[in-house]
Amino acid sequence: MDNERMTFRVSLAAAVCLFAFVCLTVPVSGQRSGAFMGSSDDTAIKYSAAPSSNAIIDVNQKLQNGELKFTFDEKSGYLASALAALDLPVDSQLLVFSRTSLQGRRIGEQNPRALFFNDRVAMGWVRGGDLLEVAATDASQGIVFYSLEQKPDAGTGPLQFKREFVCLGCHMTGNTLNVPGLLMFSTTRAEPTQYSGIPRHIDQLDPLTKRFGGWFVTGSAGSAQHMGNQGRIC
Repeated sequence: MDNERMTFRVSLAAAVCLFAFVCLTVPVSGQRSGAFMGSSDDTAIKYSAAPSSNAIIDVNQKLQNGELKFTFDEKSGYLASALAALDLPVDSQLLVFSRTSLQGRRIGEQNPRALFFNDRVAMGWVRGGDLLEVAATDASQGIVFYSLEQKPDAGTGPLQFKREFVCLGCHMTGNTLNVPGLLMFSTTRAEPTQYSGIPRHIDQLDPLTKRFGGWFVTGSAGSAQHMGNQGRIC
């Protein structure tokens, strides 16, 4: 079962990233100036081999030593424990319903992905999802990705966040200057026959009219228009 789940996750990640790559070819080409052209395992960072130093490493060590214990909740899994351990404020929550995620099949307007963040960590949670998805800022390696399975500890050893490299399929592209990094997409409204809308990488240079597609947005922007709160066409 675990092998089947991993195969599905890898296949889904590949499909999502291929879709994003095709859609983002034009925007990416304009951002390649200054991109790193070496391998992620260049001696400058040794991404997969060098020792890591980040908030997840600290939490894993405490879980290993028994200094910290996560409590599993039937509705939210390890969410509350992870938020507390990583010092992620509940009121940092953002909600996104576009399916640009490993758990895209579970995400939609009625079941958005919640993102929580601070200066060191960003974490994604989906109701009914298989994983907590985490991106941590590392002292030497930049952004490092982890996951935590959302199932009760089976007693096979201390609970641990696991390092994930499949995330690099989307998180190491021209839009991140070819080094592991974070992205923000604005996604077009999905047609009835589409699995997802078309994602477009955005940053501070984009006008408000092109931002927040696939996101729930609260508050007022006055007379300014944005792409938030536009769900699937039915």
